[in-house]
Amino acid sequence: MSVPGGFTASGLPVGVQLQGAHFQEEVLLKAGFNLEQGLRLGRGKLDIS
Repeated sequence: MSVPGGFTASGLPVGVQLQGAHFQEEVLLKAGFNLEQGLRLGRGKLDIS
């Protein structure tokens, strides 16, 4: 699973990849959710011009 991990100093997005044991999807999903909520990155506007 990949979740947003923040941004570099130059504004590029960084992802965090999580792995879990077999048949432990619920634990992995909870960990990903908690990480994403804890980082509080929100959904900012990207400047693509």
